Amino acid sequence: MTGIHSEKCRVYMKLGAASVISDGSELRVSSGRCERVWTWTGRGFFTTAVRHLPGRSEWVLDSDGDDSAGADWVLPVCEEQNPTAEIVDVICRRSNDEGFTSEHLAFEAEIAYPSVHLAIRFTVWAYPQAPGLRTQFFIRSLKGFEWNAGLDRDERTEDAHRVRRLNQGMIRVDRVPCSFESSRRLYAGYFDGLQFRNDTFTEVLKEHATAQKIHGLETCDWAGIASVERGSDALTLVKESHKIVNSKGSNHDAGIFRCRHETGLENLGWGVLPGEIGPEWTPGWASWCLVHGATQEERETAIKTWDLIRYPVRESDVFVESNTWGSSTGFLEHRDAAGAENVLKELEAAADVGIDLVQIDDGWQGNDYSRWTPCMERYPEGWAPVRARAAELGIDLGLWVSVSPRDGIDLDALKRTYDEGGFVWYKMDFARLGNRKAIEDLMAKARAFLLYTGHRARINWDDTGPRYGYFFAREYGAIYPANRKTVVPKTTIYRPHTVLRDLWHFSRYINLLKILGPVQNVLRVDPRLSNARLYGDAYCVAIALFSMPTFFQQVHLYGREARDDIRPLLEFHHEYREDIRQGITYPVGDQPDGGSWTGFQNHREADDAGLLLVFRELANEQESASLVLRFAAGRRIVLTNLLSGDTHQEVVDKSGRATFRITAPPGFLVYEYRYEG
Repeated sequence: MTGIHSEKCRVYMKLGAASVISDGSELRVSSGRCERVWTWTGRGFFTTAVRHLPGRSEWVLDSDGDDSAGADWVLPVCEEQNPTAEIVDVICRRSNDEGFTSEHLAFEAEIAYPSVHLAIRFTVWAYPQAPGLRTQFFIRSLKGFEWNAGLDRDERTEDAHRVRRLNQGMIRVDRVPCSFESSRRLYAGYFDGLQFRNDTFTEVLKEHATAQKIHGLETCDWAGIASVERGSDALTLVKESHKIVNSKGSNHDAGIFRCRHETGLENLGWGVLPGEIGPEWTPGWASWCLVHGATQEERETAIKTWDLIRYPVRESDVFVESNTWGSSTGFLEHRDAAGAENVLKELEAAADVGIDLVQIDDGWQGNDYSRWTPCMERYPEGWAPVRARAAELGIDLGLWVSVSPRDGIDLDALKRTYDEGGFVWYKMDFARLGNRKAIEDLMAKARAFLLYTGHRARINWDDTGPRYGYFFAREYGAIYPANRKTVVPKTTIYRPHTVLRDLWHFSRYINLLKILGPVQNVLRVDPRLSNARLYGDAYCVAIALFSMPTFFQQVHLYGREARDDIRPLLEFHHEYREDIRQGITYPVGDQPDGGSWTGFQNHREADDAGLLLVFRELANEQESASLVLRFAAGRRIVLTNLLSGDTHQEVVDKSGRATFRITAPPGFLVYEYRYEG
């Protein structure tokens, strides 16, 4: 390893517990809980150690290894070894990414590779007291760069074969040193396209763990999370991309995870193919390196703690919404529901039950996508009547828009809807993110628009097709994972136990407030395809309370009895939403399958207290059950039933089990709790 010892590469900066120190040959970045150490090799920065602080564990290679790349990364135009590099400039500053993330130290090193006419910007983000660090690369061409992507069509040479291989991507973007002896590896990823995953047997989360000895290498091409556990500690990489389990064609160069003894845990796939490199800086996929304990609970806590820091949730981001689309059946019926006459009814109904925001879906612009102003037949007076009545009722407005590259809404049209309609919650649909240009065009548009609104507006990304994944783009808002409707399409029929199951799985590794949880009017759901009517409306609202509750329906169609059942739960949400925001939601009980005791626990570590949702599903025959609660083993818990007001204490056994009783299924309980002792 060689150093450069240049004054321009010397850095010393602190922000709370976070720090960045560089002496020109070694770079040391710490959050106060995670430290990563790089050495400059002349070809790039190479990680020599990752430490779990304070003094808990160190992740290194047991030997010098046999990594020929000379850096954690390999350039997209190289297969094994980077060429000689030079550091052009180094800066470190405090940042919050223009208000889109939490305050952090941002280290940037611009590195040139003259022989291949490329430059990269290597960035590291260190958030104070975060369980990890974030790295990302930007790349651009220098004068003289050429890439003949079609060379393999013209030649049968080794250069042509090399171009063919590199055009496929899958080049290393990050790696961390670790030994795999006596290790257990866990891989996790989420399915997308939930429009077609809506029965008891199509789970949204896939996990696989193995302690089998690695012979040569081990790969995983579907996961977004990879953990290596040794003893009582673990090291995790998370790919900040739209990678999902089931649609690799839409995962633009999202790559694989690879374990090799001589190298460590590797993250392959830049998200920038050689033919996509141009003279402007183009970002690749980011990587999160997290350290934590080896238990399932410690892994979940670390990933979701990081999630809350990376993608912070403001007070104004926690609300209950409705959307005009999900109650209707026919083409025109859907779109007429977005008209002013119906929206005014929706505003009255939303105010009655306690919904904070009404989102106008497809149809406000007409029956096609050739114009992006409110159509005369549905909005003869424009936005004014709807905006005025919403303001009188104290309800915010949201809007659906198409962002398809062809005939999609443009930035000026978005700004006009904000200025004229006062919308603050935008459902962005029809994205096509199959290449880097499409990804960056949309992300740039989203950023520019939200900055234009002074961060007052936010986006819910429509992910009903394979688009955004779950670890990407959430600095701009939240993810809407699936339509859950009443009649058609048949693949989207609302089924309470599958909605509960999906949210339960999302809560394992994602901040549930960044996921829109659908709520339907059970009396309108087709009884030939769903047993929703047997659950009741209050139960279905309770399922979504720790997510972002989304009434995907015309709320004015609820009857009086249903409204009376729903209202107390939305009053609970209004009263406790700040507690939900301050906590981390965990799945508890058994996986929902229509016959389980299951639920969610939202825990606030600072208060040693939280909120609890417990469900006895429809097919369950046990009047009582013991559920393992988080952080509860051997302690006394004080539980207050927030719907009845009753309080009782219970001593939790050494495994963390507490007993709950619901006399008849389906049923649910809502508790506030605190631990003592």
